[in-house]
Amino acid sequence: MHTVSFDTHKFITTLITAGMPALQAETISDVLRDSQDSGNLAIRADLQGLRKELHESELRTIARLKELESSTAANMEKLESSTAANMEKLESSTAANMEKLESSTAANMEKLESSTAANMEKLESNNAINLENLKQWTAVNIERLALSSASHMEKLELSTASNMEKLELRTVASIEKMELHLTFKLGSILIIGLGAVTALSKWLG
Repeated sequence: MHTVSFDTHKFITTLITAGMPALQAETISDVLRDSQDSGNLAIRADLQGLRKELHESELRTIARLKELESSTAANMEKLESSTAANMEKLESSTAANMEKLESSTAANMEKLESSTAANMEKLESNNAINLENLKQWTAVNIERLALSSASHMEKLELSTASNMEKLELRTVASIEKMELHLTFKLGSILIIGLGAVTALSKWLG
C-alpha cells in the first residue's frame, strides 16, 4: 500500500469552510496525519468501506430525524390537547363564577326589594319625614349593592384575564423551548454530517 501527499492546512481549511468547528477539524487532521506517518493511510480503493459506513450513518441519521419529528409531533399534539383542556376548565370556572354572582345579586336584590316594601308599608302610616328618610336609606343601599356587584365583577374579570395570560405564557414558553431543542439537535446533526461528507468529497476528488 502506497501513501499520498497530505496537506494538513488545506484539509483543515476545507473542513472549517464546510461548517465544521475548528477544534474538530484539527483533530480529524491530526488523526489522518498520524495514520499517514505510520504508513497506514488508506488509498482510494480502500475508501469503499468508508463510503459504505458513511452511507449507513446517513441512513441512521435520517431514521433518527424521522423519530425526532414523530416525537415532536406527538408532543405538540399533547400540548394542544392540554391547552384545550385548560381553556375548557377556565371557561367552565368563569361561567360558574358568573352564575354564582348573578344568583347572589338576584337574591340580594330580592331581599332589598322585600325590605323596601316592608319599610314602605310601615312608612305609609307615618308622616312625610319618615317617607323621605326611607327613600334616602333605599338609595344608599341600592348604591352599595351596585358598588359591591361592580367590585365582584371587576375582580372576576381581572382573575380571568390573569389566568388567561399565564396560560398563554406557559404555552408559548413550552413551544419555544421545544423548537429551540429541535433546532439545536437538527443543526448539530446537519453540520457534522455536511462537514464530514464535504471534506471527504473534496479530499477524494
